[in-house]
Amino acid sequence: MSRSNHNSIRSYHENPFYLTVAAAALFLLASPAAGQTLCGKHSDIIARLAARYAETPHFIALTDGNWMAEILVSEKGETWSLVITNSMGTACITASGKNWRAVKPKPEGTPL
Repeated sequence: MSRSNHNSIRSYHENPFYLTVAAAALFLLASPAAGQTLCGKHSDIIARLAARYAETPHFIALTDGNWMAEILVSEKGETWSLVITNSMGTACITASGKNWRAVKPKPEGTPL
């Protein structure tokens, strides 16, 4: 492994976004529904979530590795989905749930 690759790997571990995605992946691996991840063309996945759950994108992030992470949420937060899309346009629903709640960021030093 070259030095630049090693630095790249370390930066993934230090980035909170990647830690969140890794935690979600570990949760999925431990869950009974682990074998039920739905993947397909990005536009098809987004359309399916819109039609079935009335979910729309609320947060979008682009990773250093050119992957896109989206959190889709229904209008009143009844359901939510985490969709990860690679640079070829293949998207997978990697996590989903109910009762999404947006919270305001707390001032630094304030306990959660």
